[in-house]
Amino acid sequence: MSALEDQFLGLWQAHYPQLTFEREFSDIKAWEADYQERYAKSKRSKRYRADFAHIESFTAVEIQGGVYSRGRHVTGSGYERDCRKYNLAYTSGWTIFLLTSQMAKEAYWHALIASHIVESLARRA
Repeated sequence: MSALEDQFLGLWQAHYPQLTFEREFSDIKAWEADYQERYAKSKRSKRYRADFAHIESFTAVEIQGGVYSRGRHVTGSGYERDCRKYNLAYTSGWTIFLLTSQMAKEAYWHALIASHIVESLARRA
């Protein structure tokens, strides 16, 4: 957990306490199948995790820290791994919101994500 993730969650809980997130969520079927395939090739493989997930609406939030300081998300291998992870989640019916460190603090993005969650829950009802 990063300080940025803690800050995002604090802001989220202050404005949308009824919409709870699970942290470091990894229970997406396509992710597990991909992990088993990668692990068979390299025992150093790691499971994918979403920073935050609203499980009932199949919505996840990924905070892309370090985009201006050459963090993992903007390296070639990091970006490729992220693309694979997001595409697999999408094929499993998940919506992934990608937020930069600045976006994670902006009320606009929180409201957009909350609206998406509420609409998704209404469609599933």
